[in-house]
Amino acid sequence: MSEAIEVVLEFAFKKLKLRRINWPIFVENGASNHLAVKFGAVLEGKKRKMCRAKSTGKIHDENFYG
Repeated sequence: MSEAIEVVLEFAFKKLKLRRINWPIFVENGASNHLAVKFGAVLEGKKRKMCRAKSTGKIHDENFYG
């Protein structure tokens, strides 16, 4: 997954000239939260009861990285 994220971020910032990417991740998803921080994303806040998972139907809080 790290290799895929690296390629996507490089494309987004170098080719598309984006200045920012928003990266919402379920609070419970420790691996994805770790990857966001590893690639330099900054935790900007938490959105409570933001999203319903299609797989389980449960409502989750999201960490909001930028």
